[in-house]
Amino acid sequence: MDLIGAVGGVISRVAAAQQLTNIPYVYLSGMAPSTSPPTPLPPAIAGQYSGIILNIPALYAAARTQVGGSNPGNVWLVQNYNSGMTPAETIAWQSGFRNDRDFRFFEPAPGAPTPPNNDASQFGAEVAKLTTKMAGTVSGVIVSPDAFFRMEKTSFTSAMTSGLNVPICYPFKDYHLRTQPPDPVTDQLLKGGAVLSIDPNGANPNDVQQTAYYQFGNLAGHFLDSPSTLQPAKTWNWNGTTGQWL
Repeated sequence: MDLIGAVGGVISRVAAAQQLTNIPYVYLSGMAPSTSPPTPLPPAIAGQYSGIILNIPALYAAARTQVGGSNPGNVWLVQNYNSGMTPAETIAWQSGFRNDRDFRFFEPAPGAPTPPNNDASQFGAEVAKLTTKMAGTVSGVIVSPDAFFRMEKTSFTSAMTSGLNVPICYPFKDYHLRTQPPDPVTDQLLKGGAVLSIDPNGANPNDVQQTAYYQFGNLAGHFLDSPSTLQPAKTWNWNGTTGQWL
């Protein structure tokens, strides 16, 4: 085994870090690792961990104004309690903001022994809990880039749009957006986020090269060409007008 690609969110990166002790891997992740691999790395794997970081929480501050308009303080973040991204994402969301505008699907009740598993059939019930907690103090909702939400995007979007009569901001273009008319509200995509992939047929090569999956494949190729050479991670940076991989 020469290389493993860990794609599917922070939870895949965490799993790779825990299990791949002598096989190099590259990851595609919404956030940078909050902890680094052991230092110094064992000689057999030194320099063989790296990834492509979407850096999505860095966009949240601007997104609150994007979604909430004149009332950004009442924009909520919807997360998955079972996501590997959730603890660090919550800290990033609350930093410089407030600690009462985030909600996690499948979060256990106080005193419950274990959290519920991911269950798409419970999306409607979780949205009902969300609306109860928001209690009208809401001007918009931002959806976390959770892999399970995206995998079950059809039922997730249906539950969200059926239960929420406020603008919803989604992280990826996979989700169906309500647009006026005839819908009562207009949903949005997270502004400034990296594009995961596009149809290469007839596309501008420069556009293809800016996608996250192109960068992921390019990084994997470098690993295979030079397996003993340190390959730095690349992070998506948006300056308010344009974005680039740094």
